Amino acid sequence: MKVINTIVFLFFNFSILCQTAFYQDILKGGFTGSGFSTGGVNGGNGNFVIDIEIGSSIKKAFLFCTKYDSIDQLSLDFNGNILAFNESSKIGLDYNAPYAPPNFSAICSVHALDVSSFINPVQLTYPINIPIQPTNTTINKFGDFYLCVIYENNLLNTLGINIGINDKMMTNSVEYNFTDFNSFDLNFPFGLSINTDIIWDTIMDGSLVYVNNNYIGIIGGDENGYTGSGVDGDFYYQNSQLYGLHNDSPDNILSGADGLADISTYLMNYLNPIHIRFEKQITSPFNIYSTFHFAYTTTCDTFSVSVPNDTTVCQGETLQLFATGGNSTGALPAYEWIPATGLSCNTCPNPIFTADSSMLYTVRIRNNDSCSVVRPVKIIVRPKPQIGSILIVPSECGTTNGSITVNSMNGTQLPISYTIDGNLPQSNSVFSNLSASNYTIALIDGFGCQSEDSLVEVGTVNSTIANFTVSPSTGAAPLTVAIANSSQNANNFNWFVNDIPQGTSLNAYTFNTSGNYTIELVAWQFDPTCADTFSLTISVYDSVIIQIPNVFTPNNDGINDHFSLNSNFELQADVSIVNRWGNEVFSFTGNINAGTTNLWDGKDIFTQIPVFDGTYFYKITFTAPEGSSLPFETGTFPISKEGFVEVRSSH
Repeated sequence: MKVINTIVFLFFNFSILCQTAFYQDILKGGFTGSGFSTGGVNGGNGNFVIDIEIGSSIKKAFLFCTKYDSIDQLSLDFNGNILAFNESSKIGLDYNAPYAPPNFSAICSVHALDVSSFINPVQLTYPINIPIQPTNTTINKFGDFYLCVIYENNLLNTLGINIGINDKMMTNSVEYNFTDFNSFDLNFPFGLSINTDIIWDTIMDGSLVYVNNNYIGIIGGDENGYTGSGVDGDFYYQNSQLYGLHNDSPDNILSGADGLADISTYLMNYLNPIHIRFEKQITSPFNIYSTFHFAYTTTCDTFSVSVPNDTTVCQGETLQLFATGGNSTGALPAYEWIPATGLSCNTCPNPIFTADSSMLYTVRIRNNDSCSVVRPVKIIVRPKPQIGSILIVPSECGTTNGSITVNSMNGTQLPISYTIDGNLPQSNSVFSNLSASNYTIALIDGFGCQSEDSLVEVGTVNSTIANFTVSPSTGAAPLTVAIANSSQNANNFNWFVNDIPQGTSLNAYTFNTSGNYTIELVAWQFDPTCADTFSLTISVYDSVIIQIPNVFTPNNDGINDHFSLNSNFELQADVSIVNRWGNEVFSFTGNINAGTTNLWDGKDIFTQIPVFDGTYFYKITFTAPEGSSLPFETGTFPISKEGFVEVRSSH
């Protein structure tokens, strides 16, 4: 018996050329797979035909496909079940595939869905219905479907399984190195099933295949009856035997649409990883190599392991991962998580996930240095939802009638709930009955992911306008002013005159002395802290008082010797005094002082001879002096006075 233990591959474990296994297992049972592609068209119907030993149970089943270019999602019918491929089903890195015409290429990636629950161990044919996709071309679609099923049966021999996925750019020469196989027995077949797409024929568009530098044939053709549908390796492996299904042959070569080969003869005494190389016949268009399925008889014993189910978390959350069943017996760790990105450790059983983007991890769980299993663990990170616009209605001062309306960004997963200040979420996007303050708003999407907090300020408005009118606004003391309240949105009032309270109502006020006075109104509607204030100034001045004598005695005795004017303000006076015949005997134009101003001494203005005793007529016009600022309105001038004055002398 020839046995090669995988410990000889350890030197190559960290080579950048090595492929990361998507799934690896050891079990008593079998492995079967079947492919379907519509090739150069964008929809169609077909069947997956597999083989499962009677009495078996399903352990795991995957439906793989390839995404071409920019399509977002595909919903298809798989055996009467609607399945969706989208961003969350992606398991491989994006890769570039050149496409005719020259200088054009498609961005591709491998996707997978766990369909274990949809597989019945007694059902061997599974129909698939792929709807029409955006364009009738070989790009911008999901295509290249492959169903593989792992089944358990204690009556069958122990089987080793490896599933690899493409992570290479599609060039004229594409190379893969597969390592870390469990120890295998080369007395039995080592099955390789290749799933490809868009390989039209073996005349000009075929791919030459090499295993460990051994040429094993050229593949290409219309496997499923659709032009350019490529090659699928349909098979099952159980009880240490490889069986071909459909048109695939379990021999050691590939040919045309035959994508299955027993490569055990190319592994004899081979100490390197299993190296597979594809060479294109022509330079364009592209050929696609999607998934690789290896089945072999292993000398390892089965052992039980467990890993978390695929999990969805929200961006920013941490997640405790776990793996059990490992046992380190040598230099290699019992657990190895690949990649290490976003994990607190990658060789421990319970790393903490902290990445901000979705990750597909594979955890290799070793029973010893030669025997291990690989399980995929997909952590889908949902981005935080984003708050769109926020509508704020301010609160009326003194009330709680403000509101906040929150709008989410388009595309936010429904149903959406909303929180304010960390309180319980509500389905209504409107927060009402708010007072003026700062609030913390967030929304929660249908996945339970919460947005970043948004600080929102609800302001305040005061619609109260205090106002009143007065009539008159100025005048001589005593002055009575009528007051009319014209305030808006107010029902509470306080009145003040020069800061002295006047009560809640003020219709009139009398000012008895001269001066400037301020009438102030404080008005509010709901709360005195929300009051508005308005004021007016009232100017009150003294009356002009002028005393004009009706008699004077110009006898030089020092008593009442002059015709004098007495005024309480400085004024300008224009004075004319005439006798009974109308002849002017005195005139004066000029300013008179506040107080007494002596003007006429009783002499004729022309002869300077004392006039005869008798009655004389005067006419006086008072005006404001030029440039004066009298404490009253100068519009009251001129003031005209006419009258008689009697002159009495001793002569």
